Amino acid sequence: AYLRGANLEGANLNLTNLQSAELTSAQLEDAILIRANLRNAYLRGAQLQKANLDKALLQRANLIRANLLGADLRGAIGLTPCQVESAENGEIAFYSYDFLKKLGLPLDHNKTVAEKVAEFEKENRAADPKPPPGTPSRKRRFRPIFLFRVVGK
Repeated sequence: AYLRGANLEGANLNLTNLQSAELTSAQLEDAILIRANLRNAYLRGAQLQKANLDKALLQRANLIRANLLGADLRGAIGLTPCQVESAENGEIAFYSYDFLKKLGLPLDHNKTVAEKVAEFEKENRAADPKPPPGTPSRKRRFRPIFLFRVVGK
């Protein structure tokens, strides 16, 4: 699938097969990618803030400069410390206890991350106050897309 720069913010992509997908610079903030197949996917520079990647398959996924701020990677399969180190904000993401040990992070790391993410959201709300009632929202909204594969006869 070619989804370079696609706006998939908040999309429910549970169980989606995105193996080898081109997702460079894709907007995947708050996306639900539980059990998604992202093997060999190109997520370079993707915005994965607060995305849920529980049990997502991430073997050989390119995460260089992907933003992992608040991303839930606790059950991610095939994720390596090298992938996390190549990403941005990898130190502000959620990981399983076993993976925390591999990264050399303290076991209370996830609690600290939750606090940092809440603080970051509070700062962003203060910097970007709500518009007056009746003002059109500037926030980009997710338009549902359907990913499917055509199967021959």
